[in-house]
Parts: sequence; structure tokens; C-alpha cells
Amino acid sequence: MTLRMPYVRAGMAEWLRELATRVDSRLGIDEYATLEQTYSELRAQGIATATALVIVTTSVLLLSAAGMYALMSFTVSQRRREIGIRAALGGQAGQILVGVFRRAFGQISIGATAGLLFAFVVGRYVPIDQLGGRDIPGIVPAAAMLMVIVGCIAATGPARRALRVEPTAALREDG
Repeated sequence: MTLRMPYVRAGMAEWLRELATRVDSRLGIDEYATLEQTYSELRAQGIATATALVIVTTSVLLLSAAGMYALMSFTVSQRRREIGIRAALGGQAGQILVGVFRRAFGQISIGATAGLLFAFVVGRYVPIDQLGGRDIPGIVPAAAMLMVIVGCIAATGPARRALRVEPTAALREDG
């Protein structure tokens, strides 16, 4: 049995073992831990948990960015002819970017809204605090906003590629 004794000094350990044995002979204390040892163990566990959380969160953000980049690349390639026509008719770079980002922002907003609604429903019916979690006010909207920002950043590559569409080449393609 391990006994947590917060104020045990090295010399007191043996005395406390004898005292515990005198109180109840079945009570055998094999090891003890001081408060400092207990805190250092808890701190190490907290650091390991935080590190794992950072790794998982970073992975999710990178996968989300890659998915959004792929989706926007597909959208830009499908709209290549339309973008070429806009450029041929004198469309400014800003107008073309607004068109690409409007669609990207719309898709990202739909995903973020669906995620917020899902989180609200799950939060309403799943008692997270009883499962060992914490209810942190504002974390879900902050996560949704972060995903919108990551999605918009991921859309910049395909948007820049849309600016390089040659109008004549785009008009010659079969559509």
C-alpha cells in the first residue's frame, strides 16, 4: 500500500511505519510519497497530457487545412474557364480574389456552423463535467473561429493560382 504523507521527512518515515503497524498490524506501509513528490508526479502527468493535446490539435488543424486546400484547388480548377472569362473581360485581381474567397468563406462558414450546432447538441445532452471534463466557456466558438481562419489561410494558395489563369488558355479549354 502506498500512503501519501504530505509533510514526511526522511527520518519520520520509519517512525510513521511503526506507528501505523501499532495501530493496525494488517496495515503495512511499503512506500510513502512526500507532497513535493506528489506534486512533481501530477505536474509530469499534466505536461504529458498537454503535450498530447497540442500534438492532436496541431494534427487536426493541419489535416483541416489540407482538406480545405484540396477542396479550394478543386473548386478553382472547375471554375478555371469562368475565371478566365472574368479576366478577359477586364476583371481586376481583387474581384477575382473576392469571388474565390467568397465561395471558400461560405463553405468554411457552413462547416463551422454545423460544428457549432453539433457541439451545442452534444454539450446539452452529454454531461461533460461528470465524465471528467471541464466546461470552458467560449472554447467552442473560439475553436470554430480558429477553423475559419485556418480555412481562409488554406484557401490563399488556390486563390493565388486563380490569379495566374491565362484568359486565352482558359477560353480554349473545353468546358
